[in-house]
Amino acid sequence: MRKISRIGLSVFLTLGLFGGIVSAEPITNDEIAVISTVNKAYQAAINLDAGTFTGVTIDLSMNSEEKQLQQMTKVYDIVREGKRNKNSEADYLISFEIGEITKISDTEYSVYMTQTFSKSGVNPSYNIPVVKKEGQWIVVLENIVVIDKRNPEAVAYIDEMIRLSAIRSANPVLTVEKLADNKEIAIYKESYKNQ
Repeated sequence: MRKISRIGLSVFLTLGLFGGIVSAEPITNDEIAVISTVNKAYQAAINLDAGTFTGVTIDLSMNSEEKQLQQMTKVYDIVREGKRNKNSEADYLISFEIGEITKISDTEYSVYMTQTFSKSGVNPSYNIPVVKKEGQWIVVLENIVVIDKRNPEAVAYIDEMIRLSAIRSANPVLTVEKLADNKEIAIYKESYKNQ
């Protein structure tokens, strides 16, 4: 495991890839490519650029890049409309920070991320997977559920999902894993056997 810090998005964009990274050891070419891919994906999310985002991510719940692009385009259109409407409850990504990067294998890394959203603020940090597929590094989009602990319906939902995942005979394909939390927000990953 190697700790790599990023000095803020604006400084990073000003200094460039190498100037914005601090590490005790030289960074490998694969680590540079992984960091670049994560930056490209999350900057595309900030810019609501579905084409770029889809080009460097994979959503395992969708069976094609075309379907993922259609879905992300719809989502980003809704977010754009929410940004135009000042009274909107839209909660969109406004910044991100890369923390530790851990090599799992020659074709997989885990990247510790912190994301800041327009309404909910800084979310708890958690690891995202980045894999090499057909020679290209891509961010794996998992089924992440963000729960506002102040919202009783949201808490009831995740409690029910956890209960169902614990009853293997009732729903043997569902697992729910808490990835991170703080006083206000909990982040879970829902996984299904076929994913």
